[in-house]
Amino acid sequence: MSKPPVNLNLFTIQFPITALSSISHRISGVILFFLTFPFISLVLVAIQSQEGFDYASALMAHFIMKSALTLYVAAIVYHFFSGLRHLAMDFGYWETLKASRYSAMIVYLLFLVMTVIFSFLIW
Repeated sequence: MSKPPVNLNLFTIQFPITALSSISHRISGVILFFLTFPFISLVLVAIQSQEGFDYASALMAHFIMKSALTLYVAAIVYHFFSGLRHLAMDFGYWETLKASRYSAMIVYLLFLVMTVIFSFLIW
């Protein structure tokens, strides 16, 4: 008997939108994990004194910091909406395949709209 071929190339696999939503939720959680401490530290520096605030303001004027803040806010927004979706599914809602697809699409739509709005505020 021969074994079926195993495709280990993730770039050739067509993931359904529900799988992409779940993977994106985990990725946004990792981004939040790594970026929360630096931004909280920057806020703490900014509230210590006027010099600290000036330093934080000057640092946030750079392109890299604005990009990092945009990524951080986007991760918060996505993680929030996707978390609400997962919580609803835990309570027994949107568990059918059709409802799960629609809820994943709604999460992506809300993520895009809110990220664009917050990006305009950051930049």
